[in-house]
Amino acid sequence: MSSNTSHPTVTANNRGPAVNVVSWFLNATAVLFVVARLVTKLALNQHIQIDDGLLITSLVFSIALVVTISLETEIGGLGQHQSSLSDSKLAVFQKTAYAGDIFYVLSLTLSKFSLLILLRLITPVKLQLQLISGLGFAIALWGLSALVTVVFQCRPPRVWQLLSGQCFDKVAFWDYFDTFNIILEGVLVALPIAIIWNIQMRLLRKFMIIWCFAMRVLVIGAIISELIFRNRVNGSKDYTYASWPVVICSEFVQVLSIVTACIPYLKPFFASLESGMIRSDDSRRLDLRSTWSYGHSRSSGQKKSWASTILTSIGSRKVGTRAAVSSQGDVPSNLELMNRNYQAPDAWETGSHTSEPRPIHAAAG
Repeated sequence: MSSNTSHPTVTANNRGPAVNVVSWFLNATAVLFVVARLVTKLALNQHIQIDDGLLITSLVFSIALVVTISLETEIGGLGQHQSSLSDSKLAVFQKTAYAGDIFYVLSLTLSKFSLLILLRLITPVKLQLQLISGLGFAIALWGLSALVTVVFQCRPPRVWQLLSGQCFDKVAFWDYFDTFNIILEGVLVALPIAIIWNIQMRLLRKFMIIWCFAMRVLVIGAIISELIFRNRVNGSKDYTYASWPVVICSEFVQVLSIVTACIPYLKPFFASLESGMIRSDDSRRLDLRSTWSYGHSRSSGQKKSWASTILTSIGSRKVGTRAAVSSQGDVPSNLELMNRNYQAPDAWETGSHTSEPRPIHAAAG
């Protein structure tokens, strides 16, 4: 008897437990991907950079959201019919949903900025840098406007009374939010393709790297699903029950935003795992030792940041006053590491007999 009380099951009248399980599973996946990304960078002797910090903060807000969803399902009645809930449960539902909207906006905005910083670091091309800056401004404006709106979505002081208070047109706001989210994600898919396409490397390897960034189209699919379900909830008199698919879709959007921001970093990790090379000599197999492709050596034990090394794969061009790469660059970049690690497993073994990497350069023009 007590067991049924403490462990509610999914029924036709209670979808809350399913929402809870899916939300925690998705966030556990996000945690694993972020940890794998950080482990990969540290294993390659790289520093944790601002893009990592932004993604970690995004993950923290994602976890905060799943905590509010748990409270919303277990105490607030999410996934249950509104007519069966007491006033106290409805109050919890509204407060947790209000907090969840804030965490949702913050997490999505920060995960976008994390990927944007990586894109800024892998191109010295002036036009591309300007496009990235413009996209950053658009993301900031979109995120700030959404944050202010969800914070003051109902008349003060009871800004959390989503069901009974005087609130803005939620359908119009979320249509705006999701539509611009789709546009921003589309640009975040297209920009890396344009950047990587001008890098000289094997075509197959180039496609594999592009595929890592293109995985972000999954986020767009999740946003479209969320948008469809949000509009179905419009005008529902049973909001606590009708909104459970929206919550699941929003969790997919948020978690996929974090996971796809990690994927470009993870190929070396998975390749090493697959070929049993996660051991003390990983740095040698990745050519992270004393001699580099330009014939210069770095001092023993010296660490270079992920950000500072990423430009060395682009070439020795200068754009305005920005030096893309010094002719005496002393460590390989993210792109070069990615370039070398996107090979068939036998290429690892072949490349392990020499410490000379194969530098990649930007295509002329």
